[in-house]
Amino acid sequence: MKAGDLVIVKNTSTGDNPWVVDLYRTQKPLLVLRVDRDPNSYPEYAWVEIFDEGRHKYLSKRSVKVVS
Repeated sequence: MKAGDLVIVKNTSTGDNPWVVDLYRTQKPLLVLRVDRDPNSYPEYAWVEIFDEGRHKYLSKRSVKVVS
């Protein structure tokens, strides 16, 4: 996964923000702006910055998958 890829939300869990659940239900493609590349961070805490409806948002890297 890299900046410029299109991703969709592949899963959600209890307690996720409503906007994350909405993105999962609609399967709306999102543009990746930046990916957490810190080698010292734990994989379960890695994130991606996405662009949605004119706003920068952050999602867990494990909750998205690349579609193109």
